[in-house]
Amino acid sequence: MTPVIFIRTYEKDFEWLTYCLRSLAVHAPHIPTVVTAPNFSGFEAPVRDNLHFRFCATRHADGYVDQQLCKLWADNVATVVPDATHVIHLDSDTALVDSLDHVFSEGKPIMLRTPYDDLPREAEIWRAPTEKHLGFPVTHEYMRRLPLVYPISLYAKLRIHLAARHGHEWQRWVDTIEGRQVSEFNLLGAFAYKYHRNQFKWVDTDSQPLPPLVVKQHWSWGGIAEHKADLERLFPAA
Repeated sequence: MTPVIFIRTYEKDFEWLTYCLRSLAVHAPHIPTVVTAPNFSGFEAPVRDNLHFRFCATRHADGYVDQQLCKLWADNVATVVPDATHVIHLDSDTALVDSLDHVFSEGKPIMLRTPYDDLPREAEIWRAPTEKHLGFPVTHEYMRRLPLVYPISLYAKLRIHLAARHGHEWQRWVDTIEGRQVSEFNLLGAFAYKYHRNQFKWVDTDSQPLPPLVVKQHWSWGGIAEHKADLERLFPAA
Protein backbone atom coordinates (compact mmCIF):
# COMPACT_ATOMS: atom_id res chain seq x y z
CA MET A 1 0.00 0.00 0.00
CA THR A 2 1.47 3.33 -1.11
CA PRO A 3 -0.64 6.37 -0.22
CA VAL A 4 -0.04 9.85 -1.61
CA ILE A 5 -1.30 13.06 0.01
CA PHE A 6 -3.18 15.39 -2.36
CA ILE A 7 -3.81 19.09 -1.65
CA ARG A 8 -5.61 21.44 -4.03
CA THR A 9 -4.87 25.03 -3.05
CA TYR A 10 -4.94 28.58 -4.41
CA GLU A 11 -3.18 31.86 -3.69
CA LYS A 12 -5.51 33.07 -0.92
CA ASP A 13 -4.72 29.91 1.09
CA PHE A 14 -0.94 29.95 0.68
CA GLU A 15 -0.28 31.06 4.26
CA TRP A 16 -2.45 28.22 5.55
CA LEU A 17 -0.64 25.84 3.21
CA THR A 18 2.71 26.76 4.77
CA TYR A 19 1.59 25.40 8.14
CA CYS A 20 -0.14 22.39 6.62
CA LEU A 21 3.10 21.35 4.92
CA ARG A 22 5.05 21.90 8.13
CA SER A 23 2.62 19.58 9.93
CA LEU A 24 3.14 16.93 7.26
CA ALA A 25 6.90 17.19 7.69
CA VAL A 26 6.37 16.38 11.39
CA HIS A 27 3.69 13.67 11.25
CA ALA A 28 3.95 12.18 7.74
CA PRO A 29 7.44 12.85 6.39
CA HIS A 30 7.55 9.48 4.61
CA ILE A 31 4.32 9.94 2.60
CA PRO A 32 4.68 11.58 -0.83
CA THR A 33 2.68 14.80 -1.15
CA VAL A 34 1.32 16.47 -4.28
CA VAL A 35 0.18 20.09 -4.11
CA THR A 36 -1.71 21.49 -7.08
CA ALA A 37 -2.91 25.02 -7.82
CA PRO A 38 -3.76 27.28 -10.78
CA ASN A 39 -0.49 29.08 -10.06
CA PHE A 40 2.13 29.27 -7.32
CA SER A 41 3.19 32.88 -7.83
CA GLY A 42 4.48 34.31 -4.56
CA PHE A 43 4.54 31.01 -2.67
CA GLU A 44 7.86 30.00 -1.13
CA ALA A 45 7.74 26.27 -1.66
CA PRO A 46 9.72 24.12 0.77
CA VAL A 47 12.12 21.61 -0.72
CA ARG A 48 11.59 17.95 0.11
CA ASP A 49 12.38 14.90 -1.99
CA ASN A 50 8.81 13.59 -1.82
CA LEU A 51 6.99 16.95 -2.10
CA HIS A 52 5.72 17.77 -5.60
CA PHE A 53 4.06 20.92 -6.95
CA ARG A 54 1.91 20.74 -10.07
CA PHE A 55 -0.24 23.23 -11.95
CA CYS A 56 -3.86 22.16 -12.42
CA ALA A 57 -5.79 22.74 -15.61
CA THR A 58 -8.88 24.94 -15.37
CA ARG A 59 -12.03 22.92 -16.07
CA HIS A 60 -14.73 25.36 -14.93
CA ALA A 61 -15.06 29.16 -14.84
CA ASP A 62 -16.29 29.13 -11.23
CA GLY A 63 -13.27 28.58 -8.99
CA TYR A 64 -15.32 26.78 -6.32
CA VAL A 65 -16.55 24.21 -8.83
CA ASP A 66 -13.19 24.05 -10.58
CA GLN A 67 -11.31 23.02 -7.43
CA GLN A 68 -13.81 20.19 -6.91
CA LEU A 69 -13.33 18.96 -10.47
CA CYS A 70 -9.56 19.06 -9.90
CA LYS A 71 -9.99 16.69 -6.96
CA LEU A 72 -12.01 14.31 -9.13
CA TRP A 73 -8.88 14.08 -11.33
CA ALA A 74 -6.54 13.47 -8.38
CA ASP A 75 -5.49 10.11 -9.79
CA ASN A 76 -3.93 11.82 -12.82
CA VAL A 77 -1.93 14.27 -10.71
CA ALA A 78 -0.86 11.51 -8.33
CA THR A 79 0.96 9.73 -11.16
CA VAL A 80 4.09 11.56 -10.00
CA VAL A 81 4.15 8.67 -7.51
CA PRO A 82 4.10 5.72 -9.98
CA ASP A 83 3.14 3.03 -7.47
CA ALA A 84 0.50 5.06 -5.59
CA THR A 85 -2.45 2.96 -4.41
CA HIS A 86 -4.50 5.50 -2.41
CA VAL A 87 -5.05 9.26 -2.39
CA ILE A 88 -5.31 11.05 0.97
CA HIS A 89 -7.14 14.38 0.59
CA LEU A 90 -6.21 17.29 2.83
CA ASP A 91 -6.97 21.01 2.52
CA SER A 92 -4.60 23.93 2.94
CA ASP A 93 -6.30 24.96 6.18
CA THR A 94 -5.78 21.59 7.87
CA ALA A 95 -2.92 20.61 10.14
CA LEU A 96 -1.92 17.04 10.79
CA VAL A 97 -1.74 16.24 14.51
CA ASP A 98 -1.19 12.48 14.45
CA SER A 99 -0.06 9.64 12.21
CA LEU A 100 -2.02 8.92 9.05
CA ASP A 101 -1.81 5.23 9.91
CA HIS A 102 -5.08 5.86 11.80
CA VAL A 103 -7.03 6.50 8.58
CA PHE A 104 -6.56 2.88 7.48
CA SER A 105 -7.87 -0.36 8.98
CA GLU A 106 -6.61 -3.74 7.77
CA GLY A 107 -5.19 -2.08 4.68
CA LYS A 108 -8.44 -0.31 3.76
CA PRO A 109 -9.27 3.40 4.11
CA ILE A 110 -11.78 4.19 6.85
CA MET A 111 -14.85 6.00 5.52
CA LEU A 112 -17.39 7.68 7.78
CA ARG A 113 -21.06 7.89 6.76
CA THR A 114 -23.98 9.55 8.53
CA PRO A 115 -27.69 9.07 7.72
CA TYR A 116 -29.28 12.26 6.46
CA ASP A 117 -32.16 11.52 8.84
CA ASP A 118 -29.73 12.11 11.73
CA LEU A 119 -28.48 15.47 10.42
CA PRO A 120 -30.01 18.96 10.59
CA ARG A 121 -32.19 19.84 7.62
CA GLU A 122 -29.62 22.31 6.26
CA ALA A 123 -27.10 19.45 6.02
CA GLU A 124 -29.14 17.95 3.18
CA ILE A 125 -27.83 20.61 0.81
CA TRP A 126 -25.72 18.05 -1.09
CA ARG A 127 -28.22 15.18 -1.11
CA ALA A 128 -30.32 16.15 -4.15
CA PRO A 129 -27.34 17.24 -6.30
CA THR A 130 -25.49 14.01 -5.50
CA GLU A 131 -28.54 11.93 -6.42
CA LYS A 132 -29.01 13.92 -9.63
CA HIS A 133 -25.40 13.51 -10.74
CA LEU A 134 -25.09 9.82 -9.82
CA GLY A 135 -28.58 8.70 -10.81
CA PHE A 136 -29.52 6.75 -7.69
CA PRO A 137 -30.92 7.52 -4.21
CA VAL A 138 -28.42 8.60 -1.56
CA THR A 139 -29.31 8.08 2.10
CA HIS A 140 -26.04 9.13 3.78
CA GLU A 141 -23.65 12.05 3.93
CA TYR A 142 -20.05 11.07 3.20
CA MET A 143 -18.15 14.33 3.64
CA ARG A 144 -17.81 13.94 7.38
CA ARG A 145 -14.24 15.04 8.14
CA LEU A 146 -10.77 15.15 6.68
CA PRO A 147 -8.67 13.38 5.68
CA LEU A 148 -10.72 11.52 3.11
CA VAL A 149 -9.00 8.55 1.47
CA TYR A 150 -9.86 6.69 -1.73
CA PRO A 151 -8.24 3.93 -3.81
CA ILE A 152 -6.58 5.57 -6.80
CA SER A 153 -8.65 3.42 -9.18
CA LEU A 154 -11.95 4.91 -7.93
CA TYR A 155 -11.63 8.29 -9.66
CA ALA A 156 -11.62 7.02 -13.24
CA LYS A 157 -14.51 4.67 -12.47
CA LEU A 158 -16.56 7.59 -11.11
CA ARG A 159 -15.73 9.77 -14.12
CA ILE A 160 -16.78 6.98 -16.48
CA HIS A 161 -20.06 6.62 -14.57
CA LEU A 162 -20.77 10.36 -14.70
CA ALA A 163 -19.86 10.62 -18.37
CA ALA A 164 -22.06 7.65 -19.30
CA ARG A 165 -25.00 9.02 -17.37
CA HIS A 166 -24.75 12.50 -18.87
CA GLY A 167 -23.84 11.90 -22.48
CA HIS A 168 -20.65 9.83 -22.71
CA GLU A 169 -18.44 12.89 -22.45
CA TRP A 170 -16.93 14.33 -19.29
CA GLN A 171 -17.79 17.87 -20.37
CA ARG A 172 -21.44 16.91 -20.80
CA TRP A 173 -21.58 16.13 -17.11
CA VAL A 174 -19.70 19.32 -16.16
CA ASP A 175 -22.26 21.30 -18.16
CA THR A 176 -25.10 19.85 -16.06
CA ILE A 177 -23.74 21.43 -12.86
CA GLU A 178 -26.11 24.24 -11.88
CA GLY A 179 -24.52 27.03 -9.89
CA ARG A 180 -22.38 25.34 -7.25
CA GLN A 181 -24.55 22.25 -6.87
CA VAL A 182 -21.81 19.64 -6.62
CA SER A 183 -19.97 17.92 -3.77
CA GLU A 184 -16.95 15.98 -4.94
CA PHE A 185 -16.51 13.97 -1.75
CA ASN A 186 -20.19 13.03 -1.55
CA LEU A 187 -19.98 11.86 -5.16
CA LEU A 188 -16.94 9.73 -4.39
CA GLY A 189 -18.37 8.41 -1.12
CA ALA A 190 -21.83 7.49 -2.40
CA PHE A 191 -20.39 5.94 -5.58
CA ALA A 192 -17.88 3.95 -3.54
CA TYR A 193 -20.52 2.63 -1.15
CA LYS A 194 -22.82 1.48 -3.94
CA TYR A 195 -20.29 -0.06 -6.30
CA HIS A 196 -16.98 -0.61 -4.47
CA ARG A 197 -18.03 -1.16 -0.88
CA ASN A 198 -15.48 -3.89 -0.13
CA GLN A 199 -12.54 -1.55 -0.72
CA PHE A 200 -13.30 0.46 2.44
CA LYS A 201 -13.75 0.03 6.16
CA TRP A 202 -17.12 1.74 6.71
CA VAL A 203 -18.03 3.44 9.98
CA ASP A 204 -21.68 4.34 10.58
CA THR A 205 -21.39 7.37 12.83
CA ASP A 206 -24.85 6.85 14.32
CA SER A 207 -23.97 3.45 15.75
CA GLN A 208 -20.20 2.92 15.79
CA PRO A 209 -17.33 4.63 17.65
CA LEU A 210 -15.39 7.16 15.61
CA PRO A 211 -11.71 6.62 14.83
CA PRO A 212 -9.25 9.08 16.40
CA LEU A 213 -8.89 12.53 14.89
CA VAL A 214 -5.63 13.00 13.03
CA VAL A 215 -6.27 16.44 11.56
CA LYS A 216 -7.10 19.82 13.04
CA GLN A 217 -9.49 21.49 10.61
CA HIS A 218 -9.84 25.24 10.29
CA TRP A 219 -12.02 27.46 8.12
CA SER A 220 -9.80 29.50 5.84
CA TRP A 221 -12.53 31.99 4.95
CA GLY A 222 -12.55 33.09 8.58
CA GLY A 223 -8.93 34.22 8.34
CA ILE A 224 -5.72 32.87 9.82
CA ALA A 225 -4.98 35.67 12.30
CA GLU A 226 -6.55 34.12 15.40
CA HIS A 227 -4.94 30.73 14.70
CA LYS A 228 -1.47 31.85 13.66
CA ALA A 229 0.16 31.91 17.09
CA ASP A 230 -1.06 28.39 17.85
CA LEU A 231 0.06 27.10 14.45
CA GLU A 232 3.45 28.75 14.84
CA ARG A 233 3.87 27.14 18.27
CA LEU A 234 2.94 23.69 16.97
CA PHE A 235 4.77 23.93 13.66
CA PRO A 236 7.60 26.49 13.75
CA ALA A 237 9.80 27.06 10.75
CA ALA A 238 12.65 24.59 10.54
